[in-house]
Amino acid sequence: MINIVDYANNDYPNSAYVTANSLPPGNVLDLLGSGSNPAHNWSTVFHALQDEDIDAGDTIYFPGTYTGASASYNEYKLHQTLTITKSVIITGDGASTTLLKTLSMATGIESNADGVVLEHFNLTEFAAGNMLNGIVVNGAATTLQNIFVFSYAKDGVFIAAGANKWRAYYVQCNGNSNTNLNPDSVGFHAEASLGTAIGLDITANGAGSIIDNSQTGNTYMGCHTAGGQLVPASYVAKSGIFLGCYAEFDQLAPAIKKPAIWIGAESQIPVGSGTI
Repeated sequence: MINIVDYANNDYPNSAYVTANSLPPGNVLDLLGSGSNPAHNWSTVFHALQDEDIDAGDTIYFPGTYTGASASYNEYKLHQTLTITKSVIITGDGASTTLLKTLSMATGIESNADGVVLEHFNLTEFAAGNMLNGIVVNGAATTLQNIFVFSYAKDGVFIAAGANKWRAYYVQCNGNSNTNLNPDSVGFHAEASLGTAIGLDITANGAGSIIDNSQTGNTYMGCHTAGGQLVPASYVAKSGIFLGCYAEFDQLAPAIKKPAIWIGAESQIPVGSGTI
């Protein structure tokens, strides 16, 4: 396991990136903690680490807090998209403890490798006018678990076509999708197939909750939606299985069309849907 704080403090100053982009004087952790320098922030630290010091299968750990020379910090401020190009595990101390915060007009995390695991952290957008997604998954067999995604103007989580065999366990998407700027965005959006979602909690997203446009379907178990606005519906799907999922009545009824199947859990289901 690689502790990204230890890397930032000890190895980042000697990285090829810093050779080309010199650090200002002072403690590097205080610089990163302040988030005041777009050329040196936790995005550039991760990319320098990824370029030089990690291999497929490595775990990169973001501890909940870290301490510089003058202060302690509980946020990892990102000025660029955290772009993942290797099959790694990125983990923190929990969705209420490890906080990653986007400060600029950027997607929060873009995962472009197969077999990536993202777990145990909170991802929040903090740039006014940002009109992008929280997490974009392009690689196959990606796992998201115990993550909280908050306040992105487009989709909280977007799983692109071709990123099949995805898994999402106990992911919360809250306060995403700006109705005025992105009326078709939702909390959780899947274009890929053969995925499994367990215990999603998709709440208070401005435009809608879950859209599934996959060709061959995904499986959703024990998922919950609430507080989505009028368009689109709380669940939108043309294929797949929804087992024991629930849609609160403060949003449009699920639009589950055959051959998609809704099993159990009392909710408003339109006439003509495939239901049991």
